[in-house]
Amino acid sequence: FEPLKKKKEDAVNDIKCDLIELAEGLEQEDLNVHLEEAEEAAGNVKKDDMDGLVNEIALLSVEDREKWQAETCSVQMALIHKLSFKIIHSSTILLPEWKKIVTELKLAQKMLPHDVSTCWNSMFDMLDAVLAYKSAIKELIGN
Repeated sequence: FEPLKKKKEDAVNDIKCDLIELAEGLEQEDLNVHLEEAEEAAGNVKKDDMDGLVNEIALLSVEDREKWQAETCSVQMALIHKLSFKIIHSSTILLPEWKKIVTELKLAQKMLPHDVSTCWNSMFDMLDAVLAYKSAIKELIGN
């Protein structure tokens, strides 16, 4: 008992149909992304509604808060590293915004260094800069 062999043309047509199905939503997604970017640039983006939100960390006991901070320390370090990398390598969006915020806050124009595994003290340098520019970072990421 052998399965029916498809013709080569039928196989190609099936592949084309599958690709067309997959690509149907892509154009709409691209348009949505461009629309969101244009709205952000025009300042028409609605801010998140913060009414009714509770700061869960503030409600924790001292021991629980310390435990939470210890558990999330590596995540926070990864986010700081990623932010530093994105600022340095985004010459069209984040870098100009970073420079504008630093100027508004009257801080020295300085890039956030990022952790390099071959430099033994680069993590310290990165954290030192993050603490010095904490207000600018909060402004950039929106608190």
